[in-house]
Amino acid sequence: MSLVAFLALAPGLMRQDPVPVLTYQEAIQIAVDNAFAIRGAEIEAARAQDLVDLAKVAQGLNVSVSSSYTRTESRGDSGAQPNTGGGFGPVPDSTQVSLTVSQVIDISGAIRTAVQQARFNRQTAQFLLETEISRIRALVKTSYLNILAADESVDIRRAAVDSAEARLKTTQTRVAAGAVPRFDALRLETDLSQARKDLLDARNAARLTRQTLNNVMARPIETPFTVQSADIRIELPGEDGTLAAAAIRTRPDLKAAASGIEALKQALARERLGLAPQLSVGVVHTESLGSRPVGQPPGTTSARIQVTLPLYDSGLTRTRVRSAEKDVARAEISLEQARLGASLEVRAALAELRSNQEAAQVAAKTVELSAEALRLAQLRYDEGVGILLDVTVAQNQLTTARSAEVASRFQALNSYVRLLRAVGTDDLAAAVAALPSQNEEK
Repeated sequence: MSLVAFLALAPGLMRQDPVPVLTYQEAIQIAVDNAFAIRGAEIEAARAQDLVDLAKVAQGLNVSVSSSYTRTESRGDSGAQPNTGGGFGPVPDSTQVSLTVSQVIDISGAIRTAVQQARFNRQTAQFLLETEISRIRALVKTSYLNILAADESVDIRRAAVDSAEARLKTTQTRVAAGAVPRFDALRLETDLSQARKDLLDARNAARLTRQTLNNVMARPIETPFTVQSADIRIELPGEDGTLAAAAIRTRPDLKAAASGIEALKQALARERLGLAPQLSVGVVHTESLGSRPVGQPPGTTSARIQVTLPLYDSGLTRTRVRSAEKDVARAEISLEQARLGASLEVRAALAELRSNQEAAQVAAKTVELSAEALRLAQLRYDEGVGILLDVTVAQNQLTTARSAEVASRFQALNSYVRLLRAVGTDDLAAAVAALPSQNEEK
């Protein structure tokens, strides 16, 4: 490569594309747009609309055209002349075209019931889509918070390595001067190796959390990105019972279950119409083309009204009705159980959140205490009145306390995310405000 060509390519070779910053809201939106489960639920919701259209077709107008050609071969006198319509002789070939128009009259309401059932199923599919979106949103939030926690853990482990390196360098100088024994340097070298190993583990964990978020967002797991601090404020409007009541009114999965019950009730109503009368009307117009027999008109039109009254079906309708009634009863029991489960989930999330908040406060105090203990241990060791073991123990305790503080703080945020998921909304205040007052309930 010539020098001119190298100088032309050098800026491009040295320039590295910056790693994009992925914000909290951007991660949620990417997952909502791309997640496999959401895309599948969207297909099911669209399919439910197709079933509504299919149910409507049953009461639509039907128009059809048919044609026929008839050729008659006769035996007899080979000298006979064909009948062209003016006398006796063989019947000529004939061509007919028929136009049929028919319409089913829904006198029993069975078709309307089927359409209504399909609409409730469509509503159920839409609520299930919202349920999947809510689940993915909560999963993205948790994954994003895990990345932030892992990054802080990396910083803590890196600070421990830096501290161990600085302490080892100082101790080696003092060993060379004969101020401290060689054992102190050996111990610090061991501590430094352990700190570097802990840093490597923390970095691997941080890389795994990023791969997990990429997987949730349905994109290649090695896609590089950086994160920034997520602004999540923990707000708890109302009492535990109030949030539980808001969950029962807000959660899309409970709405889907209620809508599914309405669809089953429509199916039950349809089964009860198994012996209902049926009415259909139709018009058929037939046109003859070409030659036709004497006296046959060129075209005919006929109207038809058909009434069908089922009288006996060996108990089939009765059996289907009983089965449909059991489906409704079972679905109502499942909805009641789901509502109780939602209430329990809200209370469990609240208890976990409060416990983690208390743990975070205790951990913060422990960090403050451990930092002071390390300062005093280092001061005594530097003055020759303390031993190195006190310093290393205090350093390990401080690192452990900082890690515990990070873990408890992000556990509290994750508990809040689980609470939002349990209630079924990101705006708890609005969900509580939407609850009816006692006077409205009465």
